[in-house]
Amino acid sequence: MSGHHRSLPLYCVIGADALSRAGNAMTTIAIPLIVLNQGYSAAEVGLSSTAASLPIVIGALAGGSFADRIGYRTTSVISDAAGVVVSLASPIWPYTSTQSAS
Repeated sequence: MSGHHRSLPLYCVIGADALSRAGNAMTTIAIPLIVLNQGYSAAEVGLSSTAASLPIVIGALAGGSFADRIGYRTTSVISDAAGVVVSLASPIWPYTSTQSAS
């Protein structure tokens, strides 16, 4: 096996991490902009910004503990899978509101 072929998994992990970080950054910016575009108040935009950033903060604080208990790979897979679900649900969320249009 050549040296280049053995490093392929490392490149995949680095690429997946970069894609995950880019998705987190875009979601953190996009959610408050969607709320603002829907006509909500500045306080509600701030609240949505906090809610969009909170999972990143919680993950940073608790991620090491989870990784020590269940393993780094499992923690990473669970974290990214949850991120995918939230990222896919984010564009749909504004249309599931039960508020009546006035």
